[in-house]
Amino acid sequence: MEKYNEVVFKKLDWIDMLKIVAAFLVVLQHSISEIWTSLSPDTLTWQITNFLFILSRSAVPVFFMCSGAGMLCKSRTISDVFHKNIFQLIKLYTAWMLVYGFVASISLINEGLASFSTIRNAFIKKILFGEYFTWFIVALIGLYLITPFLSVIVQNKHLLQYFLVLSVLFTVIIPLTGYFPSLNRLTENINNFHMHFVVGYVMYYVLGYYISRANWKKQYTIITIFVLGVSCLTAFLFSCLYSSQKGTASQEIYGEFAPLGLLINVSVFALFKAFSKYISSNKISKRLVRYGIGIYFIHPLFLNRMTYFDDLYRILGAVLLYLFCILICFFIERSKLLTKLFLK
Repeated sequence: MEKYNEVVFKKLDWIDMLKIVAAFLVVLQHSISEIWTSLSPDTLTWQITNFLFILSRSAVPVFFMCSGAGMLCKSRTISDVFHKNIFQLIKLYTAWMLVYGFVASISLINEGLASFSTIRNAFIKKILFGEYFTWFIVALIGLYLITPFLSVIVQNKHLLQYFLVLSVLFTVIIPLTGYFPSLNRLTENINNFHMHFVVGYVMYYVLGYYISRANWKKQYTIITIFVLGVSCLTAFLFSCLYSSQKGTASQEIYGEFAPLGLLINVSVFALFKAFSKYISSNKISKRLVRYGIGIYFIHPLFLNRMTYFDDLYRILGAVLLYLFCILICFFIERSKLLTKLFLK
């Protein structure tokens, strides 16, 4: 493991590029999800969409890994985490939910249901309950809350590796027993361990740091490409077969906590690490990184426009929506106040 150096981390342009790609994959996933769930798994259009869906599913785990690579690179006090990270994230969340509250109010007015109480409740509900996609923000806040503990663990190589072993074991491997009815009793006993601290997205959070700090060797690149290719192909073939048998789309095979999902997500992250020396930032990439959180909050507002794009044309729709979100962020950045509220 490389010893962390803040100057070194600032030169990790591949992390920024990975964030940009992940932001687009989120837009792509949400844009094609409707046809992915509605079309028959036996159609070629669905199968192509399914392959893209497999790739796009890596976006959120990759975001968590990028966050872990940045947040765990040095010891952080509780005060630092709250003031520099959690409060900032809550501010962004609140500002954007006020926007969604305003949109909900417009809908109430158009439906003739507007009153002081309904509009007030619309804003309150958005802030308290958020939207379907804001679970990511809540999960990220949770990871930030335990960052002071994790930042101590990752400074010790043996503790870090021990933590990752436990995390993969209880998040990915052991839950596989739940697929076997004969092992239900064993599954119940295992659940009584209550290993919540090492379970879930914290696995990706810590893996992001571990991989970003690793001393990379040439053979790791070959292994990464091989694992990514085989994992994607296997996930595609088995998910098509399983979905065809069920008669409906299923992502169980490559979910973020499934073995294949873990291999794909980690391989995508590691692939950018492998080619990091060929990746350099520029003014455009730096701007797109700043726009990342804005793109995440903006794009759901316009997903209903995806109905104008049929079948595989949704891919084109996703590209246009991504570019439109960038344009909105560009205008937001013209104002210091709006930038502080919605982008920083």
